[in-house]
Amino acid sequence: MRKSCIVDAGGWQSDTLTEDLDLSYRAQLRGWHFRYLQGVEAPAELPAAMGALKSQQYRWTKGAAETARKHLARYCSRPCPSLPACTQFSTCSTVASSSVCCSRPCSAYRCYT
Repeated sequence: MRKSCIVDAGGWQSDTLTEDLDLSYRAQLRGWHFRYLQGVEAPAELPAAMGALKSQQYRWTKGAAETARKHLARYCSRPCPSLPACTQFSTCSTVASSSVCCSRPCSAYRCYT
């Protein structure tokens, strides 16, 4: 992601657990487009213990649900001129799936720490 894209989309915001997901949706709403580059690798470490994996998955699900609450209305309530209809539909489906998984208040879920 280019620095100009990050700045244009409002920079990093800490109101969700998944700042990168939030930033990418805000950038899309501002008209930025992204391409998947198959040859690019991003090495990452897997959690060493099952408890750590559950904690990571919980954070990702909660962060995606927070991002859904923040952006779902803008993506799904009206046509968005900066996005093709298929992108808008795909984004609504993806973001909404996290809110379905986390439809109860997050305090109702067991938090793995």
